[in-house]
Amino acid sequence: MAISFNAASLAALVTLTGVLSSPEALAAGPWDGNYSYERTYDDAAGKRAGEIYAIDFAGGKGGKCRITMTGPSSYEDILCRAAASEKAVTFHFKRYADEASAKVNKARAYKPDLQLLTLEKGVSEKRPNAIRTVWHSLRTLDGKRPASGVRFKRVQKES
Repeated sequence: MAISFNAASLAALVTLTGVLSSPEALAAGPWDGNYSYERTYDDAAGKRAGEIYAIDFAGGKGGKCRITMTGPSSYEDILCRAAASEKAVTFHFKRYADEASAKVNKARAYKPDLQLLTLEKGVSEKRPNAIRTVWHSLRTLDGKRPASGVRFKRVQKES
């Protein structure tokens, strides 16, 4: 079943910007890039709903990153920092990217440096390129914490 999103939701996914602008962020690392995950579920009314998660990780000095979560009627935009190794990268909350995200998500405000999620490589011999997601404090737009597993995929950023 296909999930449809409004134009603003799709525009938010495609226009992840601002993270790659500093010269030190241009040093490529093994995790630098863009990742996405589309989550579908049945909402409270029993209708099919979906959310799109995008991570834009520039790496370099300070491990600048951005996590954007977009759903049919909600949105969250987080600026983060990441700590990366060859096998894993862990994203930590820095601040909300905009005042609207901070206001909407006041009830579950994350504290600075809180671990949000970790992406791990090489977790399966059968699927060596698979990326395992370990959910820490990051919650979905409906307030849940998904089970760890292969969720995010590396994607090409649209220019």
